[in-house]
Amino acid sequence: MTDLEFQSFHNQVVTNVQPIRDDDGGTTYEFQHSGDIDRVKLLDSENGTNSTPQGNKNLWSFEYYQQFFDVDTDQVMGRLLNSMVPRLKTNFIAQHIHPIPDLYGPFWICVTLIFTTGICGNLAKYIETAGSTINGHFESDFHLVTGAASAIFSYVTLVPFGLYSLLWYRKSEVQYTYLEILSAYGYSLTVFVPVSILWVIQLESVRWALIVVAVCMSGFVLAFSFWPAVRGDKKLIAFGTIVGILGLHAILAIGFKEFFFDAALQSNKFGADNADFSSGALDKALTDPAPNAALTLNDSQSKNAKGAEPKAASNKADDKESSKATANGAPVATADGGGQKDAAKV
Repeated sequence: MTDLEFQSFHNQVVTNVQPIRDDDGGTTYEFQHSGDIDRVKLLDSENGTNSTPQGNKNLWSFEYYQQFFDVDTDQVMGRLLNSMVPRLKTNFIAQHIHPIPDLYGPFWICVTLIFTTGICGNLAKYIETAGSTINGHFESDFHLVTGAASAIFSYVTLVPFGLYSLLWYRKSEVQYTYLEILSAYGYSLTVFVPVSILWVIQLESVRWALIVVAVCMSGFVLAFSFWPAVRGDKKLIAFGTIVGILGLHAILAIGFKEFFFDAALQSNKFGADNADFSSGALDKALTDPAPNAALTLNDSQSKNAKGAEPKAASNKADDKESSKATANGAPVATADGGGQKDAAKV
């Protein structure tokens, strides 16, 4: 305490304050006191140019979308975990997405789900067919990847747009931005990544149980988030919106199972059976000539039999005419052109 020194500033009086406008939107205030000049640059929050970083960014520029990928690992992990655990009176969008929605997590979740669906769908097909091959090679279905990409990105972009339009049209109590809804829907697909891997198990009961668990976990997270926005509306609109959210989520899960796992197994099994039948029949026809010879002999015999029937009928008719002519004493012309024969005189 004895080393402290106090200095008096009563002689330094601020005599002049000069605000100076800068080109970048800020303001520099010049303070003059006791012959000394200090300059302090303060941000002008009233003009709005520096208060929002995205204010001067163009919608079609890369910098505008860069801000939605500026998140750290803790934020992404927290949103991943909370998107799979529904809690009563917990709003996932308001508490974990707002006010900074990101597209980094939803983008990589969708990409991961696309590849896990395509890879595990082909793996399930391989297990179901016990590794059966066509022409010595196992043919994977690449259309599973493209189909999953179309379904997932369409779901994540179109359904949030529909909900955003509904909330805007109904003038709901809580208004979410389109990016907030899109980010929430992207994170809601997190639970389907491990489920798509477990769908490799060849048990229908297990697959349906996984669908129920996945839809309940992520679907109710979305339902609890949108209920505060629609609860003030008509009951039909409010409950219809919640039922629609859960129903679309269930349709997505069932579509994954039916079109990317079960349908792929059935089509592959049908194609393998046809391929085995056609290749086996061809090999048998080329290596075993006996059936072909028997088939040729049977065909020739049937043709001869068919040709002999009209010939036998013609011979019978000639015999009848010959007998009648012989009885009447008239000459008879044979069918084979052998000339005429005189009848015996009576």
